[in-house]
Amino acid sequence: MHILKILLILCILIFASITDIKRREVPIMYQALLFVLIPFHFHIENLWGALMAAPFFVAAIATDKIGGGDWKLIALLGVLLGMHRAFGTVVVGCIIFIISGLVMEKRKGKGSMLFPFVPSLTAGYIVTLILEAIF
Repeated sequence: MHILKILLILCILIFASITDIKRREVPIMYQALLFVLIPFHFHIENLWGALMAAPFFVAAIATDKIGGGDWKLIALLGVLLGMHRAFGTVVVGCIIFIISGLVMEKRKGKGSMLFPFVPSLTAGYIVTLILEAIF
């Protein structure tokens, strides 16, 4: 993947993470910015990466625990990164989300706390990039 595209995705994810932490929402602006990047170094097989959002879409409909912006962001990342990279990003992001959620719950006590998902997804993207560079 082209280095400029990697950095642009990272910047968009960082800003989306900050907004998600502050407001618990992912504005459509960040989704639009990711959408604009799709034509650059696009491969038709990357469309399969959008399937990474399917479980999150179902969970968003079935519960009120996942926001619409989260699954749309995952779908866009899937198309941008392709199935394999998106899978790594989402899996690592989910692991980070679960661990950080457990830590926060332990520190603040149990309750109906809502945790932003995009920061964990961003961390998953960073870890995936690092692992890809190493291996």
